[in-house]
Amino acid sequence: MADSGIFIATADFQKLPESLRASLLEHVLGDARSIAEQREEQSGTDRSDEGTPEYDQHFAELSPGQVREFLSGCSQKTKSAIRAMVKGESRFFHLKDVAAEIGVPVTGLTGVWSGLTRRTKTVTGDSEAYLIDWSGGEAILEDGKYADHKAELTEMTHTSFRKVLGIG
Repeated sequence: MADSGIFIATADFQKLPESLRASLLEHVLGDARSIAEQREEQSGTDRSDEGTPEYDQHFAELSPGQVREFLSGCSQKTKSAIRAMVKGESRFFHLKDVAAEIGVPVTGLTGVWSGLTRRTKTVTGDSEAYLIDWSGGEAILEDGKYADHKAELTEMTHTSFRKVLGIG
């Protein structure tokens, strides 16, 4: 473990230019991004429709240290949900996959989402912070009932959770 380091508060990090944030992430997290991009290229996966969300200072950008703190206050059910959200190479995930991972119906995740929101606000110190952005897609209905939804995490948060959870 290193004896020294640099700490950048999330709010300050989010104010940095995107290119500087990307460079810092690459330096701190190593080649995690480039490996994911290489796998994407090799598999021929086209993610052009996923786009990049508009910048929102409340969309949580969690570092590996913040993720460790985040996970220390989560139930096993919540940790399993997070693992399902980040096990893919992409920061995008589907609600139905999270529900299946923890063995509940899609509508049975309300407590998990509220717990994730509370932890996000606590860890970031931002009363408006949120971990998951649901705006990337419309709700998917089956037989008139809510069945799925596409959601996303920030790239930094996705990478940090994967690193701390030992995925990839």
